[in-house]
Amino acid sequence: MSLINEVIEVLEENQSLPVLSGLVLQMVKVDNWKYQYSALMALSQVGEYVDDVAEIDPIIKIILEFLQHPHPKVRFAAIQCIGMIAYDMKGDFAARYYQDVLPILINILNDSVQHVAGHNLSALTNIIESCSTEAIKPYITQILEPCITFLGSGCSFVKENALTLISTVAKNSAKNFIPYWQKTAEIVFGLLNNSTDKRYKGIRGHCIECLTLMGLGIGEEEFLKCA
Repeated sequence: MSLINEVIEVLEENQSLPVLSGLVLQMVKVDNWKYQYSALMALSQVGEYVDDVAEIDPIIKIILEFLQHPHPKVRFAAIQCIGMIAYDMKGDFAARYYQDVLPILINILNDSVQHVAGHNLSALTNIIESCSTEAIKPYITQILEPCITFLGSGCSFVKENALTLISTVAKNSAKNFIPYWQKTAEIVFGLLNNSTDKRYKGIRGHCIECLTLMGLGIGEEEFLKCA
């Protein structure tokens, strides 16, 4: 990945990106998961070098096709693409693609491979943090339900990413999160109280952050009812 960055920096974007994109698009068509994985991981770098979000329309269409690939490493790479491009392009990506991307990512929250599911939680966080309050509103329930399931049964990596996603949804949903606040807070408090072993220090920190951001999102008046 660092080699790709160096090539782009040396040759400049307007020369290297068309060549790189052409090679990558050839690789994803090869019926071999290793080629597809490598190509998608390379594509995850392009957001850093693109100024006009419309330029990546063809790339996003290709990435979306691989989000439900049978091989978990290909799904992981496609999720990595979405997450990194969303992070690099911030609000521009979310504003243009959230309606296309969010339903698919939410649908694969139940991936059978926990590492893929956990990475998917991170990608969703990168998109949600740049979405407007109204854009998030239709998806709150669909996101919270699997996240709460993860808090009860996921590994530490998945639980921490689920807590971060809940925090981001709550913060950006503001008053729209009020109907979900008390039930979610009870579950997060339960996880906090049960994660006493020093191995779960990270989870405890994420729980505290999550409760704090939920409180900030719903506002002082609503928070005081449970304070």
